[in-house]
Formats: sequence, structure tokens, C-alpha cells
Amino acid sequence: IFASVLSEPISNITDFSSPKNLKSWNSLRHIQIVTTIENTYKVRFTTAEIVTINSVGDIRQILSNKGIKV
Repeated sequence: IFASVLSEPISNITDFSSPKNLKSWNSLRHIQIVTTIENTYKVRFTTAEIVTINSVGDIRQILSNKGIKV
């Protein structure tokens, strides 16, 4: 999902990938990532969860907390 939304090679995406080290990850892409993940995994993120997302690892943790393994 990240590679697709951010138009980045999959090899550039790790749990440590974030807006700080991926120039393509801006505020618009952030919302696209969240929306795509919600639609793909049939979950909803709270506003509090969305604002705490600072990396791919953060999203993995939130999904894990919701019982989704990725």
C-alpha cells in the first residue's frame, strides 16, 4: 500500500519509513495511505490514531492492536 500510494519502490519501504525520510509522504499522501488501509483491511482509524502515525511501523502497531496481522 505504501509503495503504491507514495510511488516508491517497495525496497524503500521499511517499518522506519516516515514523512521525515520519504519526500513523497506529505499530508495529502498521509490521508490517502490511511484511507487505502481502512478500505483494504475494513477498519476505521480514530482521529487520535491518525495523528499518532509517524511511520510504517506505527500503522503496523495500530493494525495489530485492532487484531489485524500485516
